[in-house]
Amino acid sequence: MRKFFSLFVLLSLVTSLYSCQPMLGGCYNIQMGLGAYVNNQFFNPSTLTNVGGYVTPRLAWWNKRWHTGLEANFGIAKVKGDSTKALYFFENDKHTNSGIINASIFGGVNLGTLQSPIFLDMLLFTHFNIYDQSTRSIENGYLYTGMQLSHIVYMSDFWNLEWGLGYGYMLLGFYDINMSANIPYPYTIPTRVQSQPNHLLKAYTTLTMGRTYYMRLNIMYFTPQDSKSFALYSDNMKFSHKGDIMVGLEFGWNLKY
Repeated sequence: MRKFFSLFVLLSLVTSLYSCQPMLGGCYNIQMGLGAYVNNQFFNPSTLTNVGGYVTPRLAWWNKRWHTGLEANFGIAKVKGDSTKALYFFENDKHTNSGIINASIFGGVNLGTLQSPIFLDMLLFTHFNIYDQSTRSIENGYLYTGMQLSHIVYMSDFWNLEWGLGYGYMLLGFYDINMSANIPYPYTIPTRVQSQPNHLLKAYTTLTMGRTYYMRLNIMYFTPQDSKSFALYSDNMKFSHKGDIMVGLEFGWNLKY
């Protein structure tokens, strides 16, 4: 009888590990994470390297047919490497602090099962780079729409693996210029310059341990994103931005209500 009871407890534990957290006729997942990131912005002729940390709230819900969720990253960083040389009148200025804001909303269909879901989602994604305003600076922000494919794989009683791949096309994009830039009178520079259309590629993988803790690797690449032309010194100029890559490693908790 004791052996039977022990076997029953073991089977119940395994079952609980494989079962989802129920909510509204489906499953939910709430995560809170802390991470470190490196963000390189490749201007011409220099590179801005941002090294810092971020916090992430994340919520997802799915059933046998549908999937939806949202997530965000809020980060602060120190600026490393070259001074800002996006345009030559910034060449003697250096940034010290920066920040990022990423946010996404997604929703779509579940092509798999409740316990082994495969999600195909529409994606709406925003990305902002913010620099300290004590120096002359160029900040940028983008809004993308696209698709994302992801899959949750239950590998064992203790380990779960999730991966995702996404693509986005820019709907809106801009550069904001700090007007303390030293532009000789009577010339001026616009405070906001529109970005040329560009693309977003993103990927992630998450390893969940015991349904409580997780580790996640995030990679995002933004294709070349030059600004549209604007007039300066009677010439047509633009910000030459050759691309942007961000890599983050995140650790956190799966929360239950």
